[in-house]
Amino acid sequence: MIDTHCHIYKEYYDDIESIIKKMDNNIIIVSGTNLKNNKEVLELCNKYDNVYGTLGIHPEDIDEINEETLNFIEDHINDNKI
Repeated sequence: MIDTHCHIYKEYYDDIESIIKKMDNNIIIVSGTNLKNNKEVLELCNKYDNVYGTLGIHPEDIDEINEETLNFIEDHINDNKI
């Protein structure tokens, strides 16, 4: 099974490890929406074999866009699991 779009962030879940472990033999694609959780997406991709990610900006977070946000996405858009 592949979960093609989820938001597994520290702000929503106390025990991310157990959530990811339940999907151990499956693939999870975590979608970033701002700089903070784009960084978290990258951390999860690097930590867990079954986690892949997308980096982006959600329309609700459009006011937070700055050069750092765009540079982060540009710097990591070609990472192996993004």
